[in-house]
Amino acid sequence: MINSWRIVEALEPLHILQRDVVRERFDYDEAPGVHVGFVKIFRLTPSWSFPNNKKYGGCRSWLKLPIPPTDLRFDPVLSEAEQARRRDQFLKIVGNVEAPAATGA
Repeated sequence: MINSWRIVEALEPLHILQRDVVRERFDYDEAPGVHVGFVKIFRLTPSWSFPNNKKYGGCRSWLKLPIPPTDLRFDPVLSEAEQARRRDQFLKIVGNVEAPAATGA
């Protein structure tokens, strides 16, 4: 959880969200803050489409997708060097912010 707006602002070069959207999420609860994660993005080849369904909509933490095609490839969007550079930038910005303890659900 990042509860410093200064840190959240410093992360702007690493995401595509509009500042007002991030601010709205930051101020959503009584205790300001946002959860962030650093992810590696992959391009699916060939593209994988399935019908839009209500069960995929809204804010969902987990959902069950159809079985993917067997020929689906996951190709990294960024080179390993660029991914590492951005990860280092992310870690430098967030410093020693601790991740929440894992919970069994």
